[in-house]
Amino acid sequence: MDAATSRVTGTAILLPQEKEAVGYGLYSYALLSHPPEAGEVAQYTAFLKALVDLPTAEGLARYVPKSRINITSILLTAPDPGWDGTDADAKVAFILAHYDYARSAAIRSSLSSKTGAGPVLVSVLHPIDPAMHPHPVLVQDMSLAQPSLMSAYVQAFVSQVAHDRFWQESALSQFALGLRNSLEVAATGLNLSKAAVDGWVKFFK
Repeated sequence: MDAATSRVTGTAILLPQEKEAVGYGLYSYALLSHPPEAGEVAQYTAFLKALVDLPTAEGLARYVPKSRINITSILLTAPDPGWDGTDADAKVAFILAHYDYARSAAIRSSLSSKTGAGPVLVSVLHPIDPAMHPHPVLVQDMSLAQPSLMSAYVQAFVSQVAHDRFWQESALSQFALGLRNSLEVAATGLNLSKAAVDGWVKFFK
């Protein structure tokens, strides 16, 4: 898969009992473990805003084959009320009010290694069956991510899953290096300490 045919990431709502559409090049899931407590609202909000700013998988499919799309599912218990013209804040509020924590817990339980409380992004080649360990799988744990750097992390995710063999050790090592660089650049602009970023980046290696 070369640069001209790399994957592009788009979002989609996945409702209870609904199956993922077949034929996509990659399947990713935005996982939350629990409704945010007061100290987690900013983190959750920044994560979800970064996602809703992405194009939708449905929109992308008008221009590129589904096989080139990384469909990133947001698990909800109710369909959106029609988001055309709706701002990001309203979308995030709806997601937080209707997020399907039960389905997220089922998916998280299928992972062979435990993650933090989240947010977590999981990417696989085929739709996840919670009764089986997915393999190969890329798990990107943002449980320790600072809200001010969440957008940079999601963009690093978008860049990483564009690669063909994203799960290979060499690709993951390159991803960790690229992530460190992008976060340090972002941290410098936000006057955050390098030491704080170092502690966070190590968590994802």
